[in-house]
Amino acid sequence: AMPANAFLLFAAPAALAAPITKTFYSPPIHTRPGQVFRDNVDLYFPPGNIGITSFGADLVFHGGPNDGAPVPLSHTYLHHWTVGQKFHHNAGFCGYSQPADMTLGYLFGVGSESRHTSPVLPAPYALMIDDTDKDTWFVDLHAIDLRNTTNPLGCRECLCTELHPDGHPRNLTRIVGNKDDYIGGLACCEGGDRCRYEVDGPEMGYKLRYNITWVEGEDLKTATPVYIFVMDVTGDFAVKSESRCQIEYDVPRVDAEHYYRNSTFQFPSDATVVLTVPHLHSGGIWATVTRKATGERVCYGEAKYGNGTEAGNEEGFVVGIEQCTTPFHAKKHEEFELLVQYSPEGGLTLNRTSHVGVMGYVWMATIAN
Repeated sequence: AMPANAFLLFAAPAALAAPITKTFYSPPIHTRPGQVFRDNVDLYFPPGNIGITSFGADLVFHGGPNDGAPVPLSHTYLHHWTVGQKFHHNAGFCGYSQPADMTLGYLFGVGSESRHTSPVLPAPYALMIDDTDKDTWFVDLHAIDLRNTTNPLGCRECLCTELHPDGHPRNLTRIVGNKDDYIGGLACCEGGDRCRYEVDGPEMGYKLRYNITWVEGEDLKTATPVYIFVMDVTGDFAVKSESRCQIEYDVPRVDAEHYYRNSTFQFPSDATVVLTVPHLHSGGIWATVTRKATGERVCYGEAKYGNGTEAGNEEGFVVGIEQCTTPFHAKKHEEFELLVQYSPEGGLTLNRTSHVGVMGYVWMATIAN
């Protein structure tokens, strides 16, 4: 059986009526050059029982002459935003016993690719939110101010030597994977940490702008349950029902054109996946999902890089990732492989490592049969 605390998506037999779309803003955050912001920020959501059909977000300026304008990634890097509720999470697969902000229990979320990778559920599906228990919403918001930093790439990849004089994280319990060889990632990039910078500058304000499209009232009456699953390439979901995902990993500087990481997973019941959205960091090339028994590739999501300076097209940054909109079916306990490709070339100026703290996820909206 599916987890009792899983969120449901609903499929009606006919197209939904005209949905409601509104734009909201998080409370403002503030950073100085090189400073990291990472915290859970409370969000406003429409009250009552609703069915969310789309959720997108990006970082915009707060205050000043550019108030409301999108923030270029080269100015302040949006490492990730993940939206969830305080007491409920998605259907899996990562373990939920570790620290709350080090799990993958979110319902919506991506990173630097936000402006071109907003999940839109095909009609007539919607993420059904039951407001009976009045659960509250928050976003795990991680932004890094790159202004005047001495090593912008090392800063945005959370290289420990860029944020801490001794090159070590302040709290080893923040590391999910190998603690001995940890040189970069979330544990070295906590709120208040600061990258090395050449010249200090003024504090600036930002806010998360998020757009929600939803239906309500009569449009919620007919329903077929579907669940949100998040797969992490650092876990092995075929082994047990919950995996202690490492959340992130490093890309070694190997003598090869590409570096691959893979994991296997299986659904706990018959299922149909209606939308798959990968998440990758800089250096990422693509993510695929393959049916292991036949080799059929059911999803291929390629990272798209910018070639300019304006917000949404920043050169050298992942600004979008292809989504997989073709549904595929899965039998109970049928194995699938998540395969992620990164480039070991370029990247950081380290002898043995080209990228640190990278991620490889796929978010799946799934009908449970």
